[in-house]
Formats: sequence, C-alpha cells, structure tokens
Amino acid sequence: SASTSTVAATWDEWHKKIVETLYMRIYRQMEPLMRDDSRLHCVITYRIRRLGEIELLKIEGSENMVFRGIVAKEVQSLQNNPIIIFPECAGNSTSITKKSEFEFGLNLRR
Repeated sequence: SASTSTVAATWDEWHKKIVETLYMRIYRQMEPLMRDDSRLHCVITYRIRRLGEIELLKIEGSENMVFRGIVAKEVQSLQNNPIIIFPECAGNSTSITKKSEFEFGLNLRR
C-alpha cells in the first residue's frame, strides 16, 4: 500500500542520513592518515534505540586498529544526536539493528 511504501521510504531516508554522517566523520579522521594507495573497508553492525542511543555491535573488515578505533569512536559520537532519533512513523519500535558498509581510499569515490 501507499502508506507502507511511504513508511519504508522514511526509514530508508533516516538510515541514509546516518550512514552519510558516519562516512563523513570517519573520512575526516582518516584522511590525514592515509597514503595514496590506502584502502580501508568495514562492515559495521549497530543497534539504535528509539530515543537516540546507539551501540556498535560488530566491526568486520580491515584489521587496521587505528581505523577500527576511529569507526568505533565515530559511531559512539552519534549518541543522543537528533539524526538517530526514530522517525515519527516508527510506531512501537523500541530498537532497530542496522548493517552498513564503508570503503575508504584517497583515490576512491563513493
């Protein structure tokens, strides 16, 4: 139905904003540390609770510990950020678990 697709689109937009924010924050931290041939990749799993709590559940991918530390710090930095508060269409949902993939490289375009 139309309302179901509107709700889905709202959730998609909400998630996209979170992913873009995380990407920019991580990239800003990593850019000065990367060589031209650097390639970093991760898949993160995280849980967001309705009122703005976020918890990193898992990081997979590049073993670079500096990178992993920055990813974890930037996920944590979204705690209580208005962008992670659930959209109005959330109904009774109390938490949602998402998976996002990021790839970074100075010569890489998103």
